[in-house]
Formats: sequence, structure tokens, C-alpha cells
Amino acid sequence: MFDSFFTTKPARQGTGLGLAMVRGFADKAEGRLLVRSEVGSGTTFMVRLPQSAPPSDGGVV
Repeated sequence: MFDSFFTTKPARQGTGLGLAMVRGFADKAEGRLLVRSEVGSGTTFMVRLPQSAPPSDGGVV
């Protein structure tokens, strides 16, 4: 599911890069990508990212 170019769509209706890219972003940010799926109810994806420390100069992040 997280492999690049994995898709369940017919040809020319998606590249299969979406979840692979999201997982890559989460990994680079030292976060996590969580998946919950129930047959007949659907699938939910949640991206959890660590909270960053406020800037030492008190500026806006």
C-alpha cells in the first residue's frame, strides 16, 4: 500500500504515488502514518508529527 506506483485504479487514473509520498514526508519529520480500516466502513489515515520547540528568540513559527 505504501510502495511507489501501487494503485488499485484503472490505467491512467492515478500514479500510485500519494501514500508513498505522505509516508516519506512523515518519516522525514520523524512522525508516523497510521491506518485504520474496517470492511464496509472505509479507511482512515492519520499523520502524527512531533511538536516542534518554539523558536529561542520568541518569534513566530
